[in-house]
Amino acid sequence: MSVGQAVAGPQYMVAIPAILEAGAETKFCASLLQPNETLVMTVTLMSQDENTTLLQKTSSEEFHTCVPFKVPLVQKEVVQKFEVDVRGDTFQSAEVRRVMIRVYKPMTFIQTDKPIYLPGQTGISHPQEKTISISYVVGKLSFIDTPKIYDQGSNVEGKVKAIFYNDTPIPDMPVYLFKGQRWSSHLLQNLTTDSNGVASFSFSTADLNGDIKLHVSNKPTLDYRTYRTPHYESGHHTLSLAQPPSPDVKPVSSLQVKKKDKPLPCDSDEDISIQYNVVGEAQGSVDVMYLVSGGRIV
Repeated sequence: MSVGQAVAGPQYMVAIPAILEAGAETKFCASLLQPNETLVMTVTLMSQDENTTLLQKTSSEEFHTCVPFKVPLVQKEVVQKFEVDVRGDTFQSAEVRRVMIRVYKPMTFIQTDKPIYLPGQTGISHPQEKTISISYVVGKLSFIDTPKIYDQGSNVEGKVKAIFYNDTPIPDMPVYLFKGQRWSSHLLQNLTTDSNGVASFSFSTADLNGDIKLHVSNKPTLDYRTYRTPHYESGHHTLSLAQPPSPDVKPVSSLQVKKKDKPLPCDSDEDISIQYNVVGEAQGSVDVMYLVSGGRIV
């Protein structure tokens, strides 16, 4: 991903997968924000032998576009340069990143338990020895979709999740939310997980200050477990108080995609939630660009 910006001036972003499949169709996405003049954005894929211009767009307005292109067909793994150049009469910026073009050679491999079968044999048995380790962890509790920063007096919303040792959710499980240091914590809420092993919580920070330590346990008291006994691992989370801006501390705001409790279904619409953390910044607008990818840009 190439990102460039100037104070009170044009900003641009270009996203491309870091690893490209040789000869495959793929795409990259380019965005231009806050242009103050007519700008030309040029995107080039550069190798030792040739340079290929993938995009050359002239605009005096903001835009967001995704451009399909065919990855060069190479015989072996190579690294090429991906250059983004944005320039106008008074503005000029260039960023270069490296991308890997990888050759994927599909193979079919069939393995049997012995090289020769006699008539009637099925080959379903395979004598072997294995060494396994035994764990006393029955399941795990953890915090999900819970902010790391809070504003004084705000309501904090979050979730906890309970899973068995094999990562399957634990439904209808009573869990207990604690606040404070582990050795001096007090019970905040009683919760019960839903069919996905998730329970939501919310509490006010009106009377709180500084770091907030949260814990979730399957027991109504936050005790230390006995050695070598089956147990559920407790979850822990820390909330930090948002700090006002100062000359010595640069405020940083963030966006976080909220996790889904189950896999996304294919060929259907799905709502995605974004959590915004705005830290000590003046009121204003923000441009948000959504990019879905998984090895390649969708």
